[in-house]
Amino acid sequence: MRQNRFGRRLTPAVLLLAGALGAVVALGGCSVGAGPGSYRPPPDPASASPVAHEVPVQPRRPVPAPARPAAPAAAGPCAASTVNQLVLVSIASQHAWYCQGTRAVYDTPVTTGMDTAATRTPVGHFVIQAKDTGVTLHPNGGGAYAVRYWIPFDAPAYGFHDASWQSFPFGGPQYRTAGSHGCVHLPLVAIEYLYRWAQIGASVDISA
Repeated sequence: MRQNRFGRRLTPAVLLLAGALGAVVALGGCSVGAGPGSYRPPPDPASASPVAHEVPVQPRRPVPAPARPAAPAAAGPCAASTVNQLVLVSIASQHAWYCQGTRAVYDTPVTTGMDTAATRTPVGHFVIQAKDTGVTLHPNGGGAYAVRYWIPFDAPAYGFHDASWQSFPFGGPQYRTAGSHGCVHLPLVAIEYLYRWAQIGASVDISA
């Protein structure tokens, strides 16, 4: 009959019951498992090697690219103005700008003189000399043209006025053969604005 480590006898009934329950019975210092595998005592916590704790890696934050300096704003047609009121006329672009200081307050397509020696619009610096309404013009080429607004800048021959008889769009290339006799034609709304806005003595610059 077998004995346990305490010297007590183990009866066959006890051994049979232990086997049925899958118990472990200590015999002479050896560990025998009743069932598959073998029993191993748990490790001594004091002798166990320390377990390294994983340190979470912080994700890298993207470094923003340095901001580029803003591109300088394109200079407008009135940017170089040094006077309070200025009317700029470009024959090449068939366009005019009304400048309040360095700010364009209005712009419009225009029609300038026909491209002949006798009818070209003069270029240079002028001033507004007067502002009239209900005028009939008699250009060098003859005829009579009634206009609602007449604003001369080189009297008596040249000025701004409306042109109700003009049959092609303002700003078009047709001015070369069907334009004015040297004056600057403006659409009715544009000459009305100029009449109200411009003061006598305001500057006029006309470029080729």
